[in-house]
Amino acid sequence: MSSERLGLFAAVLPNCILNILFSLTAVALNSVTIHAIRKTSATRLPRTLRIFLLSLALSDLGVGLIAQPFIVVLHFDWLLEKPYQTTAKDVDAFGIMAGLSIYASMLNVMALTTDRFLGVHLHLRYEEIVTVKRVAVAVAIIWVLSGVLSIAGLWITSLVSYQVYNAALIAPCLLTTALLHCKILAVVRRHGNAIWAQQEIVQNRNSTFTNVQRHKPSIRSTFYVYLVSLLCYLPVACLGALGIKYDTENIGLLILQLYSVTIWFASSCLNPLIFCWNLRQIRRTVLGMLGSIFSRQSTTRGPEVGNY
Repeated sequence: MSSERLGLFAAVLPNCILNILFSLTAVALNSVTIHAIRKTSATRLPRTLRIFLLSLALSDLGVGLIAQPFIVVLHFDWLLEKPYQTTAKDVDAFGIMAGLSIYASMLNVMALTTDRFLGVHLHLRYEEIVTVKRVAVAVAIIWVLSGVLSIAGLWITSLVSYQVYNAALIAPCLLTTALLHCKILAVVRRHGNAIWAQQEIVQNRNSTFTNVQRHKPSIRSTFYVYLVSLLCYLPVACLGALGIKYDTENIGLLILQLYSVTIWFASSCLNPLIFCWNLRQIRRTVLGMLGSIFSRQSTTRGPEVGNY
């Protein structure tokens, strides 16, 4: 085996192993999160928020269940059967499957942030305007739009690079989400620091402040998810902006390209951890599920121990 081939193995094989670990983790964590969100009652977690969280968890599950295994299979195929080159058919299949989950994840983060902004901005009118039916329609539009964008990439990427196409789609989502978080922060600071003179205004402020406090855990979780998405996408964005493509002759650049995509996909593992850690309602449900599993196992093992 030539030194060039050994270099390819050294660059690609560890990345494949890392993608397998991230894939298994994403599937396990998002499956538990989806089950926990479904089991959490509407009194503890608003139905509109549950729909957005379920949609985000499903998109992250798609990354771990479809996108990452496909890229692992593709890389192994490159290593074992042919030179490190993609065929048009491979790129198209990967672009559709990965794009659907990635674009849906980004749009879901933006929609979730928009929902949290409306929660603190509309106050008592929130439940009147943001209904379950409208949220369901919004989520359906997100998934249809993600599918259209991923399929449209088949012919658009023949005109521009895949990195430029992704940047044109994802950058506006990240910028819009950042702007919404700035507005949310401004609302929270305004209601947290304002001092009212008249008693009637103070009571109104207290009502608004209570509303802001109620949304704070979900706002914090949404901000962390956005921050993780931004940090995970930055390596891919930087390499795309520099015009760096797969180059088997330069192992250093090849490693940067491969691992930047892996880091991009890694956000699907971190999102469920963020929500389970910050949202007390989901955390309690997950802990209850784990407790019931362990108690069931201990009950099953009890008679066996007594027989000895």
